[in-house]
Amino acid sequence: MDIVGFTAVFMGIGIGMLAIWLDFRRKKLVHEERMEALRQGITPPDWLTDIDRKQKTPRQRAGRFFTAGLISFFIGLACFLGCTFMGLPLWIGFWASFPGWIGLALVVVGILILKGIIDDDTSD
Repeated sequence: MDIVGFTAVFMGIGIGMLAIWLDFRRKKLVHEERMEALRQGITPPDWLTDIDRKQKTPRQRAGRFFTAGLISFFIGLACFLGCTFMGLPLWIGFWASFPGWIGLALVVVGILILKGIIDDDTSD
């Protein structure tokens, strides 16, 4: 049995599940704190009501798109170059570089948000 593959799969799934659980727990604790403050007649502070809005300006939101896009782009580029140097057919390199194409799209969306072409309405 390949212990490296086994560990990679279970750690990948486990880290994702842990992130989801921790986010749920944080939201639950904020909700309980907010409800307790309302029961006591205290107006909750703004950071308790705006807990899900982390990026407030289009520039901050575009920065997140740029970061995620560049990381995905370089992962896709590394996969493509790895397939090319291994002597695999070009179509395999193309499919391996798919995260790079998604990253390129994220960078373009970040640019469009900064230019004001895409309306960044986060009040939904």
